[in-house]
Order: sequence, then C-alpha cells, then structure tokens
Amino acid sequence: MGGSRTSHQYLRFLIVLVVVILLLGLLGISACSGGYQGKTVTFKHPASEIRKAFQETIEEIGGHVESRNNSSDIIRGKIGEYSFSLKIKQLKSSATQIRFRVVGNSGGESRTLESLVTRILGNKLARSHVLKQKLVSSPPSIAKYESTTVCLYGSTHVETFQSSGVAISSDGLVLTTAHEISNAQSLFVKWPDKSVAKGKIVFMSKLYDLALVKTGAEGIPFISLSSSKSIDVPVGEIIYTFGCPYGLIGTLARGRIAAAPRIVGNILLYQCDLPVYPGNSGGPVFDDNGELVGLVKGRLKDTDDISFIIPAFYLSVFLEENAGRIVPSKQTGSTDQSKDWAYWFGLGLAGESFSSKESAFKQVLKLRPNFTPALYHLGLVINRMGKIGEELKVWKRLVRLRPRWSEAWYRLGNALFKSGDLEGASRAYRRAISLSPEDPRYYNNLGEICRREKKYKKAEVYFKKAISLYPGYALAHYNLGILFDQALDKPELAVYHYREYLKLSPNAPDRIKVEKWIREAEKRF
Repeated sequence: MGGSRTSHQYLRFLIVLVVVILLLGLLGISACSGGYQGKTVTFKHPASEIRKAFQETIEEIGGHVESRNNSSDIIRGKIGEYSFSLKIKQLKSSATQIRFRVVGNSGGESRTLESLVTRILGNKLARSHVLKQKLVSSPPSIAKYESTTVCLYGSTHVETFQSSGVAISSDGLVLTTAHEISNAQSLFVKWPDKSVAKGKIVFMSKLYDLALVKTGAEGIPFISLSSSKSIDVPVGEIIYTFGCPYGLIGTLARGRIAAAPRIVGNILLYQCDLPVYPGNSGGPVFDDNGELVGLVKGRLKDTDDISFIIPAFYLSVFLEENAGRIVPSKQTGSTDQSKDWAYWFGLGLAGESFSSKESAFKQVLKLRPNFTPALYHLGLVINRMGKIGEELKVWKRLVRLRPRWSEAWYRLGNALFKSGDLEGASRAYRRAISLSPEDPRYYNNLGEICRREKKYKKAEVYFKKAISLYPGYALAHYNLGILFDQALDKPELAVYHYREYLKLSPNAPDRIKVEKWIREAEKRF
C-alpha cells in the first residue's frame, strides 16, 4: 500500500471526529419547560434492543443512566447538570415508541440535545440492523470486488459525513457520489484492510452526482471500467452492492432491478429494491456476472425498498468529459475521444444548443445503434425542437428495442397525441399503464384524450385516478377543473380543482386566466 495511507492519519481523523461529536453534545445541552413533553420517535426494534442502545448512546456523550431496570418502561439519568427521562412504549405493530425529554436551563438548547441523542440512537439501531443483515451470500464473481470498495469520511465546516466509493485505478483514484462530499473541508479514504489515505477531490459533476477522488495510494485492487455493464439492465435482474452503511465497510447487500429506468433531473436512473442506509451512497453495484451496473445514488425518502443507481455508462461519460484533468492512466478512459461513444454521449448531455445535442446523440447511435439511453435523450431533444415526424420515428424505434419500458410508450403516446392520432396515443398510454400502473401521468393523458373525444365520464375517472395516485398533481387538477366547468356543468367542483391547481402551482403563467374562470364559475353556483 502507498505510504500516505498511515494509521497516524487515521488516528488524527478519529480524534477530530470525536472532538466534533463532543462539541455537538455541548451545544446541545438544554432544557424544556411548560407543557413540552419531549421528542417522540418510533423505531422498528424491540424495547430490549432500544434500552441497550440508549444506554450506550448516553455513555458515549458523557452522561449516565441512573435506573438500569431492563423491565422498566422509564429510564432516567443525567448528562452533566441536565436531567433526562426516556419513556418506552411497545406498540401493537411490534414497533416501539420512545419519548425522550431533557430538563435544564434553556428550552431551545434542550431540544437540540434531544434531537442529537435520538439521532445517534437511530443510527446505532440501524447499524445493528445492518450487521444482522450482513450475511448475504454472493457468487465468486462478486466477492472478489470487496477489496475495491472504500469508505469515505470527512467533515464540512458544520458537520461530519460518511459515504462509499470504489477504486478505479491502481494509483488510488476513487469514484463516488458527489452529494455527500461536495463541501468537504477534510476527506479520508479507508480500505477494507483498515488502511487509510487522505483524499482530494479532483472534479465533480452535479448533473451525474459523481466525484473523482485522488488518494495517492499505490498498488491497490481496483475495478476496470471496461467491465462495466454498458447496456440497459433488465427489470428483475439480481444485483449486489458492497458499501459502508454506518461505517461498516465491506457490507454486502442484494436486491433486484425493480423498474425500467426513471428520468430524474436530466439523466436516467435505475430503480431497485437494494437495502440502502446512510453511508451506502457511492457504493458499486454488480450483476450476477460481476459486471459493474453503476453506483448507489440513494434511497427514496420515507421508504425502505425504493432506491436508485447511477448507471455505469454515466461513469464512463463523466471520466471522458474530464479526461484532460486526470494524469494519463489506461484505467480511466479512452485516448481517442473522436471515436469514443462516451465522448459523444457526454457532449450531447452537456451541449448548449439543441442542434449540438442532436448531432452528438446521433453520432453515439452511429457507433452504438442500439444504445437506448442515447436514443431516449435524442427523442427529448427532438421534442424540444418541434420535429414531430422525427420524434415519432425515435419513439417507435425505442419501443421496438425496449417493448417493456413504460416511459418509451408514454413518450410515443405524447408524440402521437401531438400529431393528432388520438387513437394511437390512447393505445400507447394503455400499454404504458399495463407496464407501470402506478404512474399518474398515463391516466391524466388518457383522460385528456377522452375529454377531447367527449367521453366525459371516462375522462373524469382517469383524471381522478391520476389524482388518487398523486394528490399533488397540479395538471390533473387543472384538467379536471376544465372538465367540470366546460363539459359536466359542475361549477362548485370546477372551482375546487382550479383552486387546487393554483395552490400547487402558485407561479403558473396562466394564473390570471384561471382566476377569471373561478370568478365566472362562482356566479353559476
């Protein structure tokens, strides 16, 4: 290993981390008064596990527990001069609810301490859960990559962070996600053999949410991006990830690709059911054959089984776009950019004009005719350019290549609708619904077709279905308002949905027009 990865650096980092935690604890010392009952949190853990983890948490921040009765529902103690109480309540759903209250001199500071303790407790419980789930079997093609996975630790000017990454060259270049480390003041990289190196961000991309970190380490195991899965990953594909959830380096998790790619921002993401915890972001994801599928981006908020992956082809594009800023290495990219698909794909994504984007994506398709991500992005660009004939050809080609991708059928439906082929658009939307029945956009657009065909009752059903799937869908409220106002003569309902539309879209460009419709409809009450 390289000389920069020393135990002394790691020790210094741990000392800094402990100081930060202690400072947070001091800032959090507080009190509460009046009718405030404390902070209430529910965990999916048994009461016995919560009691043990809570006692460890209090000891870690310098406090002590006065009552240690394992059967008691109330735990009391002190942190310095501040008293606390923890009330534990077992719920019928096998979950456990806690109420943690601190009493001292300042209500604001007290609540800060309550938040700190409950956050540490939650992390400790989740870490325990990850340890229990850690024993996942994997094929030999996956196990060999554990040594290439790293943990990244560091701090900004206000907090510490931790994420995962993967080494992509023998001289210590590491790929990870950018959102965790973008404001890093200090950065350390840790390998499974416990060695540590100081890291430096070489460059980042907000578009791809990717970052390249240089460590200066030498002779380390790495993944060659030539082993990346450069084609689309089918729904149902079994996948694996190595990562560092809660700092547990080398933790293996298994899941499946759960849906066709989703468009998020301006890139495509794979949706999966991998168990993703804080610290997993940036970890490499593989298929059964050991091909790199991509990097873990994160988990959908407030869900346990909806997570997302940044596809591997974006990794190649990211490195290709920044090849001139990397010390030449045969592991990091192509040497002949003029003939490399990744160069043209990146140029298409980053292009400043629609025409330059169009030319770049078409060049990608000359080099890789069936590369559907390029075809998808080409369709979006041509749509913005108003070339309806060419757009139709793109989406028809895409549904032939990806017949089970609902997004492709949806885009085809939109193009057919725009061209005036309502029957064809209706078929495309119905096909999209059969593949992805929980997407409200498909129902909304079917409703609009029915409205134009004067099938008003069917239109109402489709619009209401869209809103039931997504109550905050402003366009569906708008369309339903028009239906009630102009077709079904239900002004009261029209006003309600118009108001919902304006509430959800406060800066709508047609706000004055809709407000006029509301006044006119109110006169008909």
